[in-house]
Amino acid sequence: MEKKFKDMKVIYSGWMKLFKVMVGDRWYEYLKNHDAVAAIVRDKDGKILLVEQFRPALLSNTLEVPAGCIDKENKSREEIMREELIEEAGLEVPIEKIKECITYKPIVGFSSSTMHIYEIQLDIVGENRKIENDDVTGTRWVTMDQIENLIKDERIVDSKTIMSYFYLKGKKGDTKI
Repeated sequence: MEKKFKDMKVIYSGWMKLFKVMVGDRWYEYLKNHDAVAAIVRDKDGKILLVEQFRPALLSNTLEVPAGCIDKENKSREEIMREELIEEAGLEVPIEKIKECITYKPIVGFSSSTMHIYEIQLDIVGENRKIENDDVTGTRWVTMDQIENLIKDERIVDSKTIMSYFYLKGKKGDTKI
């Protein structure tokens, strides 16, 4: 049964918006943030691109697949993904190589935002590099085993990178958990 809001109040309106809504006889709060894109980028050796990025909510750097908010109305998701790869990793990727593979809602408990993950196969050998960007400090090309260890060591903690890992693991037929 689909429910509808009886009442809605904006509690905060900035880059994100926080709403208080009444559904039935109960008040809920939810966050309206931007939908986003992310990419599983593989080089010709099968290594996966991660970016090291500062995350203010954690007050530390994380390792993640490259990603960005869908915040430009005049651009397609693929164009936004392409721009993020240039900005975060210094990679120029043709639009036709950007193939959507997963769409999901990463924080459904309090947001309706959607994450679109793309898979990109490159014909190069990836090179780790420093990036001079406000948030991203560098790139690392890693194997699936290295990603698994980074997840276990809590160096990878975000859902899009963990979801990407399990997508690749399932794709290669490795269903052991």
